[in-house]
Amino acid sequence: MLTKNRTVANSLFFCIIIIVKLPVSETFYSIQGEGVNVGRPALFIRVYGCNKRCVWCDSSYSYEGGSYSLFSEERVIRMIEQSFVKTVVLTGGEPAIYHDFFSRLIDLAPAAYFMETNGTIWIEDLIEKLDFISISPKLSSSGADFDIGLIKRYVDNVHNGEIKFVIADMQDIEEAIGIINALSNKKNAVSIVFQPAEISGEDYLHQIQMVYQAIMKNQFLNSLKTLRFIPQVHKLCNLK
Repeated sequence: MLTKNRTVANSLFFCIIIIVKLPVSETFYSIQGEGVNVGRPALFIRVYGCNKRCVWCDSSYSYEGGSYSLFSEERVIRMIEQSFVKTVVLTGGEPAIYHDFFSRLIDLAPAAYFMETNGTIWIEDLIEKLDFISISPKLSSSGADFDIGLIKRYVDNVHNGEIKFVIADMQDIEEAIGIINALSNKKNAVSIVFQPAEISGEDYLHQIQMVYQAIMKNQFLNSLKTLRFIPQVHKLCNLK
């Protein structure tokens, strides 16, 4: 009985730690290298943990095999308050997993909060508090999947954001077009970003050219008012 009680107590203690502390893979200052906010200085908080396993992920250390630290609310708040940069990018991993933590954080530490998410976890308690949301549906080349219902829900509710498609091949482009069409009249409510995927062992400039040529030859994509072709600028400039 004592052993059983101790096991229950340990489990409860672990749950409390998970609730009140955030697993953080890394924090750093840099410019935003992706999407429509490219070039914007920011404090990046990269969480540890993700509900997807994308084959070309450039930050797999943030969910598998990497190290992390548990940050208390007080530690994160102090870091934001002491930061000379007042834009905070919540990235990962998948930051939406910890939406409860971030919802409290935004109430306690004023700043401009941007979130990068795969769009598979609904964040009703958080979506109105964020200043910007980047939703990145995972296409076939990633080896993961997306939920079109949730993507539509995000687009219906976000007040400032983008849908960012990471493109590795022509099939990805066709899937992205399908998602855009499924959004119907909502497709101009957010920016639509086509970002060439960085694939291990392949020349990134070649990927950029492939996606660029595909866009320029596609009448539908060229007709979209909010379409943006934006490679990963921080990779091209060899920045963090």
